[in-house]
Amino acid sequence: MRFLSWSLAALVIQGFQPLAVEAALPKYRIDAIAPVVGIPHILGGMNDLGTIYGSVYDQPSGFSGTFIREKDQYRSLGTLGGRFSVPVDLNNRGQLIINAYGMNGGDGSAPFIYRDGRVNPIPLPAGAIAGSATVQDINDAGQILGWARTSGTAGAYFVHDSRGSRFLDTGTLPSARLAVLNDKGEIFSVVEDGASGESRLAIYRNGDFTLLPPLPDVPSDRDSIRYFPLALNNAGQALFTILSRAGRDSVDLTFVYGQGQYTQFGPNLFFGVDMNEKGWAVGSLSSEEIEPPPDRIAVFRDGEFEYLDRLVRPADAGKWTFWNSYAIDARGRILGRGSLGSFIATPVPEPATALLLGAGIGLIGVALRRRAA
Repeated sequence: MRFLSWSLAALVIQGFQPLAVEAALPKYRIDAIAPVVGIPHILGGMNDLGTIYGSVYDQPSGFSGTFIREKDQYRSLGTLGGRFSVPVDLNNRGQLIINAYGMNGGDGSAPFIYRDGRVNPIPLPAGAIAGSATVQDINDAGQILGWARTSGTAGAYFVHDSRGSRFLDTGTLPSARLAVLNDKGEIFSVVEDGASGESRLAIYRNGDFTLLPPLPDVPSDRDSIRYFPLALNNAGQALFTILSRAGRDSVDLTFVYGQGQYTQFGPNLFFGVDMNEKGWAVGSLSSEEIEPPPDRIAVFRDGEFEYLDRLVRPADAGKWTFWNSYAIDARGRILGRGSLGSFIATPVPEPATALLLGAGIGLIGVALRRRAA
């Protein structure tokens, strides 16, 4: 057994060294997802265990609710007492956070969490105004990031965890309502720079916001520039999109930030969607005005950008037209939607890698037989 372990270790080391140098993007197998029968729905996201969540539309009432798909079983969670509910994020514990809107026939909002088969309201911190709160993200430690108004303030972030709910001391920078959270409790957010009055990107850690370096090559002659933080992993890599407008002209730019540098995710007009702990990201085309229609889903991995259409394995080539992406998990699987419905795209080994592993395991088998003889 020790010989077998050493041989497998040597095979892995020898077999994967060339791949690390070439860093070729993998091919993807496309697997269709069984639809929510008879109910129009929109995907929301997916965790690393393959659990999927999204929204369903009730045609008779005109309201939308939340669903979760666990082990190929769909469960409707409804509107949670509001006119409609919107699922926000799902962690690897199977905890799904949801915002309900139009509570008690009014305009208020309320946050909820689904866990262990039940939906419960998320307690608000002391001083929060009922009907003003929303949740923004949940990490794998079970921490929830939310936002709520207080008396005399425009609002503030709060955190809910096993110790309860409490407002954050965000330091000297006033914060906006767009933010994401990693497993370290760090927050990637849009803030207002008190000196210039402009919106800036920042990371909250150790009790204060640190502004990210100014972005290069962002058009300055725009009517409006909006920042959308999308993901922050535990390595400190951040994914975000900038929406800039000048009249009817729009330019959408997506970047990955890490180690003090910005890397643009593909060409203009792509809107980032999600990023995993390895820094792999996925995004979708944000414009439908280009003729002929281009590839709509793109993958960013190990510094390389490519369209999903060009990465599908030969057996799936030409079968799908890809429309939108919704998530990328730790294995690099992509949740998306296309011409044949919803799908999961799974990375598969390159043929050369499979042959190399097969040949190596075959040699180990021969060596074992000789040793036994």
